[in-house]
Amino acid sequence: MDTGPPPSYAQVQGTTQPPPEKSGLPPAGPGMMPVPHQGLPPQQGLPPQAYAQQPVAVQQPVAVQQPVAVQQQIYVQQPVMFGPHSMQVMCGYCHQTVQTTAESNLKSSAILLATLLCLVGGILCCWIPCVMDSSYETTHRCPACKATLGIYNA
Repeated sequence: MDTGPPPSYAQVQGTTQPPPEKSGLPPAGPGMMPVPHQGLPPQQGLPPQAYAQQPVAVQQPVAVQQPVAVQQQIYVQQPVMFGPHSMQVMCGYCHQTVQTTAESNLKSSAILLATLLCLVGGILCCWIPCVMDSSYETTHRCPACKATLGIYNA
């Protein structure tokens, strides 16, 4: 059973006319799908694949992303020189203008010095670091969010 090569275009059409002219559509490529031509009637005894097919352009929607303007508030805070007393500042964490809570504590170096003086000089000298201003540090905190805003060392 020798089938041989497939029939030519002229044999399929039954005439020797030239092939139909192009319809002005672009050739089939990526994104295009061929569909059966509606104008030709089916031929007798031919399989359905023998119908003439013309490419049809399928347009895919193109998503164009518009630039989005983002507006961001920037808080610029000048450096604050904290002192030994409570002061009014703008909190860098909760962005509220607040009166700081100032808390003074004895530095660990002053406690170490008082312990050393107690061992060497006796009990009479150990109180000296506790009365010096330079032995204290003042911590400034925001009363709204409890964040530490700064530390003052005398």
